[in-house]
Amino acid sequence: MTVLVTGARGAVSAGLLRHLTGAGINVRIASSTPQPDQTLLNLHDPATFATALRGVSQVFLYANAPTAADFATAAATAGVGHIVVLSSNAVTTVADPDVNPMAAPFLAAETALRAGPATVTVLRPGSFSSNARQWMHGIRAKRAVDLPYPAARVDAVDEGDVAEVAYHTLTDSGLRGATLNLTGPDAISLAEQAHALSAALGETITVNRITREQWKQSANQYVTGDYAEALLNYWQALELHPADQHRRFGYRGPTRDQLPHLGSPQHRHVPLTTARPAPPPTGGGAGPLRYRWTDPGQRPDLPTFARDRTTQSTVL
Repeated sequence: MTVLVTGARGAVSAGLLRHLTGAGINVRIASSTPQPDQTLLNLHDPATFATALRGVSQVFLYANAPTAADFATAAATAGVGHIVVLSSNAVTTVADPDVNPMAAPFLAAETALRAGPATVTVLRPGSFSSNARQWMHGIRAKRAVDLPYPAARVDAVDEGDVAEVAYHTLTDSGLRGATLNLTGPDAISLAEQAHALSAALGETITVNRITREQWKQSANQYVTGDYAEALLNYWQALELHPADQHRRFGYRGPTRDQLPHLGSPQHRHVPLTTARPAPPPTGGGAGPLRYRWTDPGQRPDLPTFARDRTTQSTVL
C-alpha cells in the first residue's frame, strides 16, 4: 500500500513518517512547498489533489474545511479507501461546535469527508503541548509567562503520541472508521505547565495574570479576531469550572500503571496519552473501544496499539 502524508513539516506528520518508514511502508510525502523527493499538494488548491492522490490507498490528512469536499471527491476518483483526518477535540468540548471558530472548521471538514465513499477515521487531539512555545519570548526576555487565565486546566497532549496513534489507525484495519479523542493523562493548568518548564530549566519562571485585552495585544501575531475571543472564553470556562471540564474531557480512562509503555523520553511536557474513543455514530458502529498500549517484545522501539471490545461502562 501507499500512504499519502500531508503536512510534512508538521510535528505530527513528521513523527508519523518516522513510524511508517521504519515499518517499511511505502509513503508519499506531500507539501505545499515540496522538496525534490516530495509531492506538491496544497490543501487550499484542489487542482493539486488528483496528481498527489494517484495510486494512493490511504491518506493522513490535516483538516481543511474549505476544500474538504473537493478532497473527498478527488480521493474517491483515485480509489482511496481510507482517510485519517487530524481534527480537534474542540468539536466535543465546546458548547456550540457548529459556530464556535475553535471547532466549526474541524467539524465541517469531518462532515464533508464522511460524505465521500472512503472510510474516515477521525483523530481529535486536545491542546498540543508545544503550544507552550508561544511563551518562549517572555521566558527569554523576563523569565515570565503572562496569561489571562493561568488556572485554566487544559488537555495537553504531545504530538509524538498523536503520531503513534495515527500510525496504528493506518496499519490496524480494526480501527478504521473510529473517532478518537486524544488527551494527556490529566487536566493540567497553564500555570502548572509554566512551572514544569521552570523545573526543567532550573530557573524561576513567574506567572503573571494579565487582562484579556493585554493578552490579545501580545498574541496578535498568531491568534486574532473571533478565534482569539473564543479561545479566551474557553480558558475562562476551564478556570471557572474545572470539575465540569475534567468530566467533559473524560480523563477517567486507563491509568499510568495500566499504560506503562506509552510515551517516550523525548516527550517533554506530557509523556503519556490516554486515547479514549468517542461514542460510535448514532445508528451503527461496532460499539465503544478501549485502547491500551502494550509491548509485545518484537518491536520494543514501537509499542503495539491493542484493541479491546468492551462496554461503555468499562470505558468510562
